[in-house]
Amino acid sequence: MKSVLTLMALLTFLGSSCSNEKIGNGFDANFDIVDNESTKLSLIVVSHFSLYTNTELKLEREYGKHYKDSLLIPLVESISRNIVKEYSAGEIYNYKRSEIEQKIIEQTRNAFASHDITLEKLFIGSVELSDELRERLVKEHVERVKK
Repeated sequence: MKSVLTLMALLTFLGSSCSNEKIGNGFDANFDIVDNESTKLSLIVVSHFSLYTNTELKLEREYGKHYKDSLLIPLVESISRNIVKEYSAGEIYNYKRSEIEQKIIEQTRNAFASHDITLEKLFIGSVELSDELRERLVKEHVERVKK
């Protein structure tokens, strides 16, 4: 009886490890960035991705159970920092946000693909500014609208 149970457990394990199902996953990453004028901002990036169970097992072996924290979030943070440093706080907060987002998406899609991960969706959830910076940007916007 014991050998039958052992055989059944082995077959169950083999069956589950052989299935390679596509699964969805995601994360919200919150990190500080610096614009092209050395102004500190806080950025929240929301990401949804998919991968196969075999890929997830491989990532867990290489980067640990928390591969999102040790691999994916640092990738998105690095990409975001490199792109954002080319823009001013006003551009990031307002009128060039979709352009910035698109650049982050393209580069993240390529970085994730190198790990057999499909980026499904990524967007900038929010950009947090200091109160004084927000006031300055409002003044600049009002002056621009008056012209």
